[in-house]
Amino acid sequence: ILGLESLARPPRHLPLWNPETLFAYAARKEYLLETDLFCLKAAFKEAKQVPGLQKLFVNLRPRSVTHLKFAEQLIKLCEEAEVVPSQLVFELTEQQSILNLKTFLNNLEYLRNLGFGIALDDFGTGFANLQWLYDVKPDYLKIAGVFCRDVETNPTKQVLLSATLEIAQKLKIVTILENIETESEFETARKLGIEYGQGYYFCRPLSAQDLMSKNPTL
Repeated sequence: ILGLESLARPPRHLPLWNPETLFAYAARKEYLLETDLFCLKAAFKEAKQVPGLQKLFVNLRPRSVTHLKFAEQLIKLCEEAEVVPSQLVFELTEQQSILNLKTFLNNLEYLRNLGFGIALDDFGTGFANLQWLYDVKPDYLKIAGVFCRDVETNPTKQVLLSATLEIAQKLKIVTILENIETESEFETARKLGIEYGQGYYFCRPLSAQDLMSKNPTL
């Protein structure tokens, strides 16, 4: 196990229980930074219940990275939660929300120099394209799950995954295939050389407490 991903899942009885709705509302009200930091704090609290956790992957909006106070508040959160930067991997999403690319890339490099890992999420769809790969230079490339669905019977998807893997290997980027749900998808990804995977085939989303009760030796 390389690590675990923390998902933002508000209680379903709340008006903003859907994560997409929550972050869209936060962006509209200019509260993306506060919302991302709140989710980070919750993620750290959950992660404390998983002894020996190597990597914690968390989603992060690029606009938060661009904010002048983000790094300062992030470091403070890590110190309070006793989280080492090398344990944390930020999954970057929504390239279109970047207002100042130069500031974003400078701040991202600062975080990288502190020891934080960087992942490019949903690669191959939307704004997660080759230009984004070139700009970000991530440590991990998370390949969108659309390329995983029925990959064992789809030669085109196999070619695209192989080509993506070749690019990643030449750039020394670790590959992770998202949304693996069946054994045949898992076996095909492994035969193609994909290094890591995530999805329901391995484990469905659980709270840290439920995860540890089901896997006490995790």
